[in-house]
Amino acid sequence: PIVFVDFYITGFNSDCIVVDNYYVGYVATNYLIKNGHKEIGFLGDPKQTTSISDRFFGYQKALLANDLEYNKSWHIVNNDKLTGYYHLDFNIPDKLPTAFICHCDMAAYFLMQKLTASKIKVPDDVSIISFDNTQLSQDCNPPLTTIDISTKEFAKKTLWQMKTRLREPDLPFQRTYVHTSLIERASVKALTK
Repeated sequence: PIVFVDFYITGFNSDCIVVDNYYVGYVATNYLIKNGHKEIGFLGDPKQTTSISDRFFGYQKALLANDLEYNKSWHIVNNDKLTGYYHLDFNIPDKLPTAFICHCDMAAYFLMQKLTASKIKVPDDVSIISFDNTQLSQDCNPPLTTIDISTKEFAKKTLWQMKTRLREPDLPFQRTYVHTSLIERASVKALTK
């Protein structure tokens, strides 16, 4: 038996343990909107993984639901398509949005480095929110507001699903979601009170 962890392939019959990335993309974007941000960019390549694409579409849904426009010039990618390695060799838009949704903490970290090198302050000039709540999100300066995704819960649910599949191989395939929560830190500035 195969259990996909934090990944799925549309049309492939297998159990998977995933985050509802569409929903958390929507939640993260709404968080920025509730903090007064109306110009929101996205950092990540939706063609790279299902989690990035789902987060991107959740971001777009939140923009649409709040009558905000998607601005293609505020959509940037800062990692190599083949290797996935992050780098600083990317352009930031001449006119920046007030906030960016970054597909993960590492991507956000590299964006922060690029902005700092360009004398742009986080969160004073640009707010940033990301996903994963890795140690890096806590060590950044300022610490990142992020969506916490529990690796322990991933492990527990994966083990449970694998044991269940071994005991009952004919059960319908399951898509199990891992709980997420928003961790507020200093990388988002409220534009309204």
